[in-house]
Amino acid sequence: NTKFFYAGANEGSGNVRGGAIFIGGEADIDISNVEVAYSRSGFYSRAWPANLPSITDSLFNYNLLWGGAIEKDKAIELVGNTFGCNGLYETPSDTGGLDIEGNPENIFIINNNFTNNKIGLNFYNDDLDIELNAKNNFWNAESGPWHETKNPVGAGEVIQGNVDFDPWTQK
Repeated sequence: NTKFFYAGANEGSGNVRGGAIFIGGEADIDISNVEVAYSRSGFYSRAWPANLPSITDSLFNYNLLWGGAIEKDKAIELVGNTFGCNGLYETPSDTGGLDIEGNPENIFIINNNFTNNKIGLNFYNDDLDIELNAKNNFWNAESGPWHETKNPVGAGEVIQGNVDFDPWTQK
């Protein structure tokens, strides 16, 4: 069990989201049982799609921007993690549990817990028809996450973008 507190780079370092854990290049990485808290962001991934880094059974809480950020059409597998109370500080932009930008083809988000984040999951792609698969995750409410069009009665975490989150788990 490794713990990272008050970590993460500033934006000028190439680690633009300030991840306490930076996953880049062609590394084949498996991360398990870590805790990242009170950092700029928990992790920032720019790993190449040829590799599939994995983060499992880890805790990302109370981070300034995001519990995790993934961009530039990269690959990652997130299984059994908790993203809680991220992005609650005053910032000029959206912040929260997970921020994903680009093609989600090689992104797997399975059996994670999203609780009390400013935004649970933010997904952005230039092509609005492309959908991110985030099924089988817990969104902090039995009624599922709140999404403007796909689940406006959901009382759980806020989801932004074209995300398929149904079915969700009950914990």
